[in-house]
Amino acid sequence: MRSACLPGLALLFCFAASGGSATPGQEEPSPAPDRWEGWSSRLSRPVRASERKLEQIRDLLARLPQPPNRDTQGASIGYHSEFSESAETEKKLEVDLGESRPIGSVVIIPARIPGTVGDLKAYGFPLRFRVEQSESSTFENTEILAEFTGADFPDPGRFPVCVQAGGASGRFVRLVVTKLNGRAGQHFYAIGELMVFGTDGRSLSTGLADGAVKPTDSFGNAPLWLKRLTTDGLSSLGMATGAPPSPAFGWRAIPSENRAETAWVSLDLGRPIAVDEIRLHPAQPRSFPAGVGYAFPVRFVVEGDVTPEFAHPRVFLSSENTDYPNPGTNAVCLRRKHPPLRYLRVRATQLPVIKLLAQCALAEIEVFSEGKNVALGAAVTVSSSDEQAPWSAAALTDGFNSEARLVDLQRWLAALSERRVLEDTQRQTQAILAGQRQSFALWVESGLAALAGAAGLGALSFWWRTRQARQRDLQLLRQRIARDLHDEIGSNLGTIAMLSQMALETAPEDPQMRDDIRQIGAVANQSVESMRDLVWLLKQDSAGRADFLAELRITAQTLLRGIPWEFSADEHLLPNPLPFDLRRNLFLAFKEILHNAAKHAGARHVRIQLTADARNLLLIVQDDGAGFDPQKAVTGVGLPSLQARAANSGGRVFFESAPGKGATVRFDIPIRGKA
Repeated sequence: MRSACLPGLALLFCFAASGGSATPGQEEPSPAPDRWEGWSSRLSRPVRASERKLEQIRDLLARLPQPPNRDTQGASIGYHSEFSESAETEKKLEVDLGESRPIGSVVIIPARIPGTVGDLKAYGFPLRFRVEQSESSTFENTEILAEFTGADFPDPGRFPVCVQAGGASGRFVRLVVTKLNGRAGQHFYAIGELMVFGTDGRSLSTGLADGAVKPTDSFGNAPLWLKRLTTDGLSSLGMATGAPPSPAFGWRAIPSENRAETAWVSLDLGRPIAVDEIRLHPAQPRSFPAGVGYAFPVRFVVEGDVTPEFAHPRVFLSSENTDYPNPGTNAVCLRRKHPPLRYLRVRATQLPVIKLLAQCALAEIEVFSEGKNVALGAAVTVSSSDEQAPWSAAALTDGFNSEARLVDLQRWLAALSERRVLEDTQRQTQAILAGQRQSFALWVESGLAALAGAAGLGALSFWWRTRQARQRDLQLLRQRIARDLHDEIGSNLGTIAMLSQMALETAPEDPQMRDDIRQIGAVANQSVESMRDLVWLLKQDSAGRADFLAELRITAQTLLRGIPWEFSADEHLLPNPLPFDLRRNLFLAFKEILHNAAKHAGARHVRIQLTADARNLLLIVQDDGAGFDPQKAVTGVGLPSLQARAANSGGRVFFESAPGKGATVRFDIPIRGKA
């Protein structure tokens, strides 16, 4: 094998000796980590095989959906077990479907703590478990659908775990956890949702009565953690959507200054139909905070009848006397078997007040009969309707929620689960390919050193490998620090935030104590956000300008929530990739300037511009806020820290402002760092 490669090795030696070019007088290119990448692809059979496998994985991933990248759940999370001393404590979660049904699949959706979208880890997902089904509640004749008890299950992150059942019939489905998550003396497990689908694709578990879910124990903490939330149909994944994007947000009643205003919407299905399930999809305008259903009714009734007068209505859900929890962007799923009906009405008796106006909105209403949405295209009658785009009463039955087209839930979850497996395989294959290329490079460089026979070439090769090793060590150190910060400090801060929310639910009516608890939660959440930024900076060792600009836009959207803003960047003028110190100083200055504009200036509009020349990078932020006197405002608004950050970078910061005239901040720093 080695003798067959000698001609190629000799050719490589000639290439290396000439610097890769035959042009006289051209400077020798500087070494790069992928120096032998092209040659390894040509000459190494294992490298070519790994590259082909990665290409196939990329093609498959391009056809699969992505999980949502923002909060979608409302005030509830899911099921949380009690804490145990030992991780080996076995715990069970049983779901009674009410009758024996052919089961197509069982899907476990991880729990996610609201406000941790940037955190890719699931919360408390069981480390080892199996999924079983049986016709008997005693599970005497048990069929194991899937078993993951031999080794710790990889963290699924944002993705569901789909278990195929193959159509076997059963009434009871059980999750048996044999190894808990957590830490010493604080072991538990948590899931967001356990969904059981029939062979026809319909959910058999959504909307089951509270008594149908029977866990070994339960850490009940309403409204975050309850056993009934295991089958309520609400999860961190939200609703199943696909291309194309939605042409409208849905229906919105005309906002009213009368806070006692009511609203209703009625669908005509065209003929009496036996209904299996009703889904109410909350509206979610793009400018509205994620994780909260926009203008979802506080109290309402869902009823049906065979006549449009609703003389003898059949009630699917009545929440007239108690507030209904906001479902986030999840649909409210109602599974009730009633005699056939033709008309369906949602009657809101108490509306939320948004910006001093009583408002009511829904994105879509779906009515299912035998697995088919019979409300698609149905005629809509409403109490009132805001028909200014992107709102329309007709959008209630167009098959879209506020974001995109609604698709089959079971297939969507199965595709997300497949994506999870493929991404794990992709990471493993990338690691293998990196090792193969490194082995090839080491073998080639060793051969070149032997053929050269010159001490100078050997010394140069040694210097090069040492330099690469130092760079790898530095990158590994950054990644290790980022991982430790995320896993330890980030996890602790997230737990503090969650515990403060739990404490607030049960705290005595002591204003000072409740204010202290709220302050603890706020500080923890702010620290989690700062930690996310720091981890991002450390991990992105060679971030491209496109990734960096995308992060700036996300940061602006977060800090300027509720404030109109514009962002422009001369992307082609920015260096690619951006040096680490430049990214760090610019990103932290960017956050500080926007924070001042939003919190101190009271700006109503912010304009952001990022440009560069051959030497310097310039960030300009203009706002129409309260303004200040730059000669007097030396403390309290972040000016000294901005000046210090610019000085440390070898740059300058300029302030143009006057009381009542807004402010313009120019942050000018050299691209190559301080001279």
